Amino acid sequence: MAKETMDGLTERKNKNGEPIGLQLRITVGSKGGYIWLTKSVRYNPELKPLQAKIEARTILDHWANEERKEYEKYLELCASGQLPVDEYKDYRVYRANREQRQQSQAEDKANRNVTFEAFVKEHWLSDHVHDGQHKPSTISEYEYNAGRLIDYFGSMQMNAIRAENIKRYINKLQREKSEDGTKLLSDSTKFQRFKALRNILRYAYQMDYITSNPLDKVPSAQLSHKPHPKLREGKDFMNREQVRQYIQCLNEEPLFYRTMVNLIIFTGLRRGEVVGLQWGDIDLEQRTLQVIRNVIRDTKSESGIYIGTPKTEDGARTIALSSYLVGLLKSWKEEQVTRRGVLLPTAYVFSNAEDPYWPLYPTTVTAWVHDFEVKRALPKVSPHDLRHTAATLALQSGANLKTVQDMLGHADFKTTATYYTGITEETRHETAAAVEALVFEA
Repeated sequence: MAKETMDGLTERKNKNGEPIGLQLRITVGSKGGYIWLTKSVRYNPELKPLQAKIEARTILDHWANEERKEYEKYLELCASGQLPVDEYKDYRVYRANREQRQQSQAEDKANRNVTFEAFVKEHWLSDHVHDGQHKPSTISEYEYNAGRLIDYFGSMQMNAIRAENIKRYINKLQREKSEDGTKLLSDSTKFQRFKALRNILRYAYQMDYITSNPLDKVPSAQLSHKPHPKLREGKDFMNREQVRQYIQCLNEEPLFYRTMVNLIIFTGLRRGEVVGLQWGDIDLEQRTLQVIRNVIRDTKSESGIYIGTPKTEDGARTIALSSYLVGLLKSWKEEQVTRRGVLLPTAYVFSNAEDPYWPLYPTTVTAWVHDFEVKRALPKVSPHDLRHTAATLALQSGANLKTVQDMLGHADFKTTATYYTGITEETRHETAAAVEALVFEA
């Protein structure tokens, strides 16, 4: 390709005819494809006219030389086939895209220089955590842990954080004590801290503030998931005999609590899902209930309650009810109607004492279960332990993992498999006996 360039320098004047600057016009291109490029420079008013003209001309000459170099680069890229179709043989398109690339590079450079503290406060918290998609409890949790992370990583540039820095921080967490200084941080606290860090770095990578995620080089065993020490010890669910005893004691309690706790034991509902149930969600004829909302405590709101969707997308589900549960629900509904008259479908199954259209606090479930166990001298189990018990009972009855996953509303199959497959010694012995019987018995 033959290349040609031509200059044209003109003096620019104001409406009064006074010189105010210079404009350089150059032609860049090849035969049949010339384009005009122009650049204007104002005279420096602090210089004498001749000096101002020399300065302006120097600036323009530099610009013209840079444009010619860029055009040479463009020709080389065309010859080597490195340009996309829309830029090839069209310098104007190439030039426009070049400016976009330069702007993007400048933004990338600015991103790479941002500190951890600035990124967390100005981008992650404001653009991601407070995006209207996170629940109040999640927001509060992230805000608190972000503050603790800033204490450690705050002044570091995002692009300077390495796997080594994260491993050192994890080691520090293992030695860190609670705010009162009396004991080491709990496994749950350490995990929440790590989870916030993981979320921050993932978002930074997605938004191009870092070119790679340093967590990818940290061994997965290091706080990669929440520890469940009670589970490993087999103490966070009840066996069949304990469940029978538990229910026998429940039968002596008011129908309100008896129905609520039995629902958790036999369906694995989360406490927020239980108090979020409305009568319109339950079909007593078809013996099903739909989980479509979740109630959580929100101390920052005036009501103290946040009514949202289930914990995950898979948390919205339909659960089959046993005849036993249907009987309890029918009895409880009849008692409610007797007390309060006709109930609309939007009335809560386990409502506030004063208002049937306002749910209980989820913490009420926990408090009642605790008081009940103390009063009856029963094993200490939380509402979430009762959920584990539901999974255990389902698996022991012969349900497959997919069925249990659907019942519990787990988004990840691995969660169900990890938490609820190694049930008890009793189950393992029963399985061994069943296999033996299958082989040897007629």
